[in-house]
Amino acid sequence: MAVARMKLSRLGAFVRRGGALALIPLVLALVLALLWRITGEEMRLLQNDGVDTTATVVSKDWRTRGKDNARTYYVRVAFSDLSDWRVEQSARVRSSFYSGVREGDEIDIRYVPGESLLEIDPEMRETEAFWTAQVALLMLVWCAGMIWHYWRESAKTYRAVNFGEVREARVAGHVSTANPQVKAQARKRIGATC
Repeated sequence: MAVARMKLSRLGAFVRRGGALALIPLVLALVLALLWRITGEEMRLLQNDGVDTTATVVSKDWRTRGKDNARTYYVRVAFSDLSDWRVEQSARVRSSFYSGVREGDEIDIRYVPGESLLEIDPEMRETEAFWTAQVALLMLVWCAGMIWHYWRESAKTYRAVNFGEVREARVAGHVSTANPQVKAQARKRIGATC
């Protein structure tokens, strides 16, 4: 009885060998790239349409997040916009900036009129953009490494399935290894071949 040869595409072999796992860092990289793009757009909007003014620090606050209790620092400021309306708004800042200001201090800020976009600590947004881009690049490198690895592994499966020798096998019986005599015989065979 002839055994029919199974056909498998290279992409099928890639997925079978686990290549779909490379999508995980790719998706993470795309999300981080989107965050980087949004941060960049905010920076451009602040640079092009932003208005510089002086604000008074109204309050300072910090929150913890995650298992390691990492702190996120916020400073709330009050200022008058272009139409002399009093505006109170808070923004995230670095810990060094947070430590350097007190309630009642006058600080320079930049805001976009008609938007809720406020920049109290200019280096905060730049630092966020830099590290977001770095982690996104790391994810892309990780994805490329995974694709390279699984593509090479899939080549073996592809060649074996499509061009390898076709054999037919039948299970004649099953011997349990729970039997102590069978275990002893197996140990002797292993010891004799070593």
